[in-house]
Amino acid sequence: IEELVVIKNKNPLRNKGYTTPLEYLKLGDFEKEFLLKQGYVTTTILEKEQQVFLRANSNVSTGGDSYEVFEEIPMYFKIISERAAKYLGAQICGIDMIINEDFNDYTIIEANFNPAIQMHTYPYLGIGKNVANNILDMLFK
Repeated sequence: IEELVVIKNKNPLRNKGYTTPLEYLKLGDFEKEFLLKQGYVTTTILEKEQQVFLRANSNVSTGGDSYEVFEEIPMYFKIISERAAKYLGAQICGIDMIINEDFNDYTIIEANFNPAIQMHTYPYLGIGKNVANNILDMLFK
């Protein structure tokens, strides 16, 4: 597991302190404890295609990967996000949602009034969006 984390951290999109779109994966006490609860230690050798989690969450700030899926998400959820931001009185806002795989249920879990746009510009997977230009156009036009 430790070797896999080292390999994943070699991605040039990863660094620390938000200087790149993705943060390094960590193997600190928290992650080691989480592994132990699953029956693993950092020296565990996984089977091919075996998946293991270092944390219960997948935030970019804790080493999670960003997937840009704007084109795959039905317009309905974009409208819901816009309405949520408008209801909150925000011109710029990131709405975090959990959407089930059948696209028939969702939950808004967070509204970010200072959203991290770099993960959309330079995603780990997917086609990046120039969110900064859209924000500048909105503010100055």
